[in-house]
Amino acid sequence: MAIVRSQAVMTTPPSGMRPLSIEDKVLKTRPNKTRLLTALMALNKVAVDDYKFRINEQKIDPGYITCTALNAGANQITVSAADAAYIRLGTTLRLDHQNAYLVTAVNYSTGVITLNGTTNLTNSSVLNIGGTGSEELSLRPAAISRIPVQIENFVETQRDAWGTSRHTQNVRYYGGSRVWQTEDDATWEHKRSIDRGCWFNVKAETTQDSGNGSQVLLKTNGILSLITTNVYTFGSNLVSMDKIRTNLRIGTRFTMSDRLWLCFGAKGQELLDKICYDKTVPQQFNTTALFDVTTYTIGGKKLVPMIIDHFDNGMDDTWVVLDPEFLEIVTTQDQQSNQRQWMLKRTIKPQDNTNGVDGTINDILTDYGVRLHNEMAHSIWDGAQAVGS
Repeated sequence: MAIVRSQAVMTTPPSGMRPLSIEDKVLKTRPNKTRLLTALMALNKVAVDDYKFRINEQKIDPGYITCTALNAGANQITVSAADAAYIRLGTTLRLDHQNAYLVTAVNYSTGVITLNGTTNLTNSSVLNIGGTGSEELSLRPAAISRIPVQIENFVETQRDAWGTSRHTQNVRYYGGSRVWQTEDDATWEHKRSIDRGCWFNVKAETTQDSGNGSQVLLKTNGILSLITTNVYTFGSNLVSMDKIRTNLRIGTRFTMSDRLWLCFGAKGQELLDKICYDKTVPQQFNTTALFDVTTYTIGGKKLVPMIIDHFDNGMDDTWVVLDPEFLEIVTTQDQQSNQRQWMLKRTIKPQDNTNGVDGTINDILTDYGVRLHNEMAHSIWDGAQAVGS
C-alpha cells in the first residue's frame, strides 16, 4: 500500500532562503570614492518603484521675478517666459518697503507685464511676488492650478560576479569585464559603477544580442542628463566669488534644503579654496598650508563641497549643485517576497550554472535609477578652469 504524503508549495520563499542583502557592507565600502551613492544610501533615499518610473516636474513659485527690460513710458517691464508664467492679472509686485505695483496685463508670449506705474524701477530690478491665486466677487473663473509635468526614467540592472572556488577564480566563466577575483573587488566595483551611472548614464532602451537571450536592456538617465534648465557657463572660464553669487541667486530659486551639495572634482575644491583664501588674511603659515573649505555659505544657502573623483577625467571644469531634498535612488522589488532588488548577494552552485563551469560562484545584483524631482532646484556650472574675474 502506497503512502501518500502531502507536499507544501511555497509561493513566497521564507526570509532564510531569500538572497542576502549586503547593503550595509556596500555602504561602508570606500565612501570617499563614491560620495553621491554613499550619501543617498546613508540618508535612506532609496525608493521602490517600477522599471519605468515617473518623475514629477512640479515648478514651485520662486517668490520673485527679475526684470530684463523697462519701458517706463508704457508702464511695462519685460521678464523671462518662465517668470511671466507665475504672474496673473491683479498680482502685486513689490520692489521694496515703499514701492509696489499692480499688474494690469500680462503677455505670456513676450513676457511683457503692464503695471499701474514704474517709479524707481530699472531694467534689472528684482520684484517680489504677492499672492497669485486670489479672486473676489467673480463668476467662478477657472482656478489657477499648476499640474506637474511628468517625465519617465528607467531602472537598470547591475550585476557583478566572483568565484568562491579556486577553479572559478582562475577561469573567467562569463564573457565581458564584470567578473572579479574576490568579493571585496566585486563589491567595490559594483558600488563604483552604480555611482558613476547615477552621474553619467543616458536613458536608453535596447535589446541584448541573441547570445545573451535577446533580453530588453534598460539604462537610466543620470543626473547630468536630467538637469537641463539651470545650466550656466563661467565667463572666460574664470571663477570668482561674484560669479558664484550670481549662479546661486538664479540657480537656487526653487531649492528647499538649506544645505546644498556642491559637487566637483579635486580641481574644483582647489579653486574654491583659492577663492576663499584670497578673501581672508591668514595669521600664520600653518593657516595657509592647511586651508580647507568645508562649507561655503552665501545668500542664506550653505554649500557643502563634495569631491567627485569621476569628474577628474575630462570633467574637472564642471560643478554641479544638487538639492538632496529632491534627489533619490529608485529600485524595484520582488512581487512575491516584496524584497528590494538592492545589493543582493546570491550563490550559484555548479548544478545551477548553465555555463558548465566546475565550481561555485557568487554575484551581487542591484536595480537602480535616478529620480530628480523639481529639476529646476538643481544646476550645472561649467567652465571652471581658473580663478579670476
